[in-house]
Amino acid sequence: MKKVSFNLHPEDDPRVIVPPDPASNFIPQWYRDGEKYIDKDTGLKDPVDPAKRGGGMKSCVPFLDAMISGYIQSLSKTIEITKNNGVDPIEFRYIEKDSDGGNYVSEHDYNLINERPGDIGYTIPRPFGYSKNHLAWSGKWGYQLPKGWSALVTHPLNRFDLPFTTVSGIMESDKFTSGGNVPFFIQKDFVGIIEAGTPMWQMIPIKREKWFGYVKRKVYDEKSIFWTNQARSVPYGFYRDKMWEKKHYDMEN
Repeated sequence: MKKVSFNLHPEDDPRVIVPPDPASNFIPQWYRDGEKYIDKDTGLKDPVDPAKRGGGMKSCVPFLDAMISGYIQSLSKTIEITKNNGVDPIEFRYIEKDSDGGNYVSEHDYNLINERPGDIGYTIPRPFGYSKNHLAWSGKWGYQLPKGWSALVTHPLNRFDLPFTTVSGIMESDKFTSGGNVPFFIQKDFVGIIEAGTPMWQMIPIKREKWFGYVKRKVYDEKSIFWTNQARSVPYGFYRDKMWEKKHYDMEN
């Protein structure tokens, strides 16, 4: 079993800055509420008659597998975006909970996000509908991976519901083990709350190996045709039951 250690900058408090956690702990509610089956005739979700069932979103194991792979760095404190017009600097504040569960504005600057000034990253195309402001999450935790492994840091996979998009990068985290800023863009005109515990980015260890690509003369060989026919012989669940292998990303208690 491979191990990854998470290292917090000595100036930060581990009781305040939460560490990464397995991505499987961040399955969103919209996925939990999603359809496992659809009616093969009407396309409506969750038909009562088993004979009419076809695979729905939750029967697509690769979709879920991407979401639960690796580790998620979540937001340590609730942030309220108070100004975001795509022209001026973003304005925000940290929100705390009082003993009664109500909100109040924190007087402490936790340095969880910052805005990069001037023309840094100006040439990066923004996602459609996003502000031009170049923001960055403050990466408080660094990763120590085994020799020969790198860290893919990217937007939480399939999390299109978040009001921001985190930029992707690959770090040789067997050599460079410190934290670093992680750029992101925010939806234009978004103002409101980003709750503590919101996934900011996903880290997936990848092994550095040499690859060589080639095009097969026969697109489908006999083995490929056999498994394709097997998959088509059942209404749903073939890949999950016959092909999928569970991945393990655990944390020490």
